[in-house]
Amino acid sequence: MELSTIFVGFSTILAIYVYYYPAKAAYLFKFFVFLAMGSCGSFVTILVSLICGPGRCTNILYIIPYAQWTSRMLGVQWVIQGEEHLISVKDRSCVITPNHQTMLDFLACMCELWPKFGRCVTLAKRSVLWMFPLGPAAYLVGTYFIDRNYSARSSATIEQLAKQMKEEENKVIVYPEGSRNSGQEFLPFKKGAFHIALRNKIPILPIVIGPYRFLSDNPFRFGTGRVHVTILPPVDTSQYKNVDVVKLLDHVRHQMKEEFEKLRKLDDE
Repeated sequence: MELSTIFVGFSTILAIYVYYYPAKAAYLFKFFVFLAMGSCGSFVTILVSLICGPGRCTNILYIIPYAQWTSRMLGVQWVIQGEEHLISVKDRSCVITPNHQTMLDFLACMCELWPKFGRCVTLAKRSVLWMFPLGPAAYLVGTYFIDRNYSARSSATIEQLAKQMKEEENKVIVYPEGSRNSGQEFLPFKKGAFHIALRNKIPILPIVIGPYRFLSDNPFRFGTGRVHVTILPPVDTSQYKNVDVVKLLDHVRHQMKEEFEKLRKLDDE
């Protein structure tokens, strides 16, 4: 079969699909553009990291302008409030805990907040490591990976991370839900972020990313718009004992859920 015939056939099928499912086609196209731009950014990160030195958490700062350009291309505007709370943790370690709704969440941190965090690493699922080219890029900027199927291995990784944070005064970003939620309700929080904070007696900095009103897969929609992001006051962990991890977790989760509901109502106005 000739290539021209294949091309005509594919184009015809694509045209029919777009005609009957325009909203879904537009959604998938923009999502594909986002993934393509993300992949390009990952390749640039890999190149920069190999030149500047693999494993350095500061390597990610070189890609910030590209992430900001990506947000503008997608038509996403981040509205940040509570930046004054970054001052109290400017020159010290802390555990940063954003909620997690979509892959766009990472853009919020990279575009607006990461340059103000200073030295910062991320704790991610081990499965991310095998997502090419994102996984290798994340590895080369010092990301720590945990395997939830092996609690002993995960505990060792958390212990190693806690030790490095104490020595180098790094910050760490941990998505406490562990996976993306539906955007309607928070998932149960994992204990890892809170164990790290309690072991090092360092504060927790909750960050709440508001609803994405322009993004949905039911119905299909990927438009443009603003996303409100709130940096809550740091949570002092010195008043908690190591055995109080669940108490600390519940306290932070309650604060974040309360703020998320405020942002939801703000968007409804």
